Amino acid sequence: DSSVSTVISKYLEDESIDFELDLLSAVATYMKLDRDNDQITIEAFHRVVNFFIRSYRDIWLEDENHGQEIVVEDLTMRFEDAERKKCEAEEEEGSPDPLQQLIRVFCRGATTEQSAGTFQEDDLYMNFASIMSRSCGEEEEEGEEEGEEGEANIAVRRRGGGEGRRSGPSGEEEGEEGEANIAEQEQEKQKLLFNQSRLSVRGAAEMVLLYISACKGEQSDMVMETLNLGISILRGGNVDVQTLMLNHLKEKKDVGFFTSIAGLMNSCSVLDLDAFERNTKAEGLGVGSEGAAGQKNMHDAEFTCALFRFVQLTSEGHNLDWQNYLRTQAGNTTTVNLVICTVDYLLRLQESIMDFYWHYSSKQLIDPAGKTNFFKACGVASQVFNTLTEVIQGPCTQNQQALAHSRLWDAVGGFMFLFAHMQDKLSKHSSQVDLLKELLNLQKDMVIMMLSMLEGNVVNGTIGKQMVDTLVESAANVEMILKFFDMFLKLKDITESPSFQEMDRNQDGTITPKDFKEKMEQQKVYTPEEIEYLLACCDTNVEGKIDYVEFTERFHNPAKDIGFNLAVLLTNLSEHMPNDPRLARFLETAGSVLNYFEPFLGRIEIMGGNHRIERVYFEINEDHIEQWEKPQIKESKRAFFYSIVTEGGDKEKLEAFVSFCEDAIFEMQHAASIMETESEEKQPTKKTSYQYQGQEEEERRSKYGGKEEEEYVRRKGGGVNAEGSKRRRNKCGGKQEEEE
Repeated sequence: DSSVSTVISKYLEDESIDFELDLLSAVATYMKLDRDNDQITIEAFHRVVNFFIRSYRDIWLEDENHGQEIVVEDLTMRFEDAERKKCEAEEEEGSPDPLQQLIRVFCRGATTEQSAGTFQEDDLYMNFASIMSRSCGEEEEEGEEEGEEGEANIAVRRRGGGEGRRSGPSGEEEGEEGEANIAEQEQEKQKLLFNQSRLSVRGAAEMVLLYISACKGEQSDMVMETLNLGISILRGGNVDVQTLMLNHLKEKKDVGFFTSIAGLMNSCSVLDLDAFERNTKAEGLGVGSEGAAGQKNMHDAEFTCALFRFVQLTSEGHNLDWQNYLRTQAGNTTTVNLVICTVDYLLRLQESIMDFYWHYSSKQLIDPAGKTNFFKACGVASQVFNTLTEVIQGPCTQNQQALAHSRLWDAVGGFMFLFAHMQDKLSKHSSQVDLLKELLNLQKDMVIMMLSMLEGNVVNGTIGKQMVDTLVESAANVEMILKFFDMFLKLKDITESPSFQEMDRNQDGTITPKDFKEKMEQQKVYTPEEIEYLLACCDTNVEGKIDYVEFTERFHNPAKDIGFNLAVLLTNLSEHMPNDPRLARFLETAGSVLNYFEPFLGRIEIMGGNHRIERVYFEINEDHIEQWEKPQIKESKRAFFYSIVTEGGDKEKLEAFVSFCEDAIFEMQHAASIMETESEEKQPTKKTSYQYQGQEEEERRSKYGGKEEEEYVRRKGGGVNAEGSKRRRNKCGGKQEEEE
């Protein structure tokens, strides 16, 4: 056994050796036979190899992905080859390629199994489904891992700046890297669309639907691989794949697909407190639970997330046809409302989480086993809220009404209670902060779903009234949530104030609890009870000091993120229900939070698909506000407004608006890059950073006459709309041109 293992290990390190020959020698050594004397019969050799083949498979074949998904390219065509083919004349359609033939065989198998009422595991199908799924690339979830800073970077990249813009040493290199980054992203997007199309046109989309129909609502590894394949070909809201799937379901009037999805939702597990307590007792006694009792809580959490993610992607991008079809299937013998099925599962999940909360409510800390279960439940609940958000955004008014008359409000009220009390419990212990972040992410997803419910609704409508009713019923919980955010929103302004910084004598970001309390009392912002609460949330280091910088970042950023969404929700709700006295009292309670976000609350009015003007709110970055008020941007705004008032019709005004936006975005990005370059050169310490901020404008101007200005003028003058921009500036006296 050891000699065979040695051969396998050697081969893993050096592929140049003759593996089969060495393995044969090792087997012969193990059998104490001489390979050269022909004393090994074929049967004996096979018997011995069987001892080791399982280990060989585990070590060599299954540990790593060695590019199995490339077999899809081998059977079809690579992205680069397809791009070259576009320039050539179209050839006559020949016989189907091997991949298409394989998918047809799988489709026939799924149809046969559905007719026969049996659904057997097919290893070949599962392997190929996995390979096809991987051929589309892995799904990225950057925001969850990168945190607040990562989300900000993603936002910058989406606007076209990219990380290259910040890292380059000069304006020209920064611009080129930013453009290259945009080009790479566009190429990746086109590759994804090509990979998805390559599978869907060969029947992979229909194959996914057929296998889901054939499963009859029973979970299995085959269904999991099918869902993953469906997610891969729908990722990004691929409209062509969505249309293929919808047309197939309508033409075939496939009731089985919807009954299977509903059955799968019904079979998805939630937290089970009784099973958890039994397992905990069994582990404490040193014995393991057997059977269903020994199964982990929410063992199918990954499957549940995949199921609701698949449903979400069918209507990704506000696909109204899919949104309505999920609710009712016109023409089918049986109609299944998957929107309500989703709410039913959400309510079950919320009630099970509440059971766990009551279990731990009398305990100071939630132990690791409990945290694991809370993490699972919060992750699944976030996905369910995201699915509900996608099926109503756009808006889809009929789905909104369906949700309004469901038990969704019961689930929302339950989660409000959970958020209010769990926030209070978890914030007081550093070991619970990771779970607190997960809970706050879930709260953010729920608030976004509630905002989506208000999209396109009329003043004093049913949904607005029901939402106010829900908030009134949970008034105490909502007030606790608002108070929590209000406390931590104020915290950053206090800890960054010069008077507070004076208490940090070593400039190391730490302060004694006594000094912290004294400074909080001097500010007269918090009540004594709130100060005691903040102290309870603080951790001390080995020297007995509080790291106030880390403490502020830990709580301020999530409070700002979710507090903004709450402010938008209450502001939006006040416009839908302007004369409701109950809501007026809520707004009074939330006055401090609303006032905090008022400078960052942007509004724009757009005309939606229903030809109604709707007000949309968005967050304005604090740095962007500062850049927006710079003299050169103000001058551009004056020139733009002058041209809008005095020139042209609607088409010309729209072109002028687009031109102004392009100019303003470049000017703001350019100013930001100059400031970042200066900060990198100076690298100020904590002690001098405040002096640097005070001298910011003067130092920026002193550098403005160098190479950055030449690059700025060159980029500005060479832009697509430079001539039109220059003409508009000349009409305003050329002040902007002179200043630049």
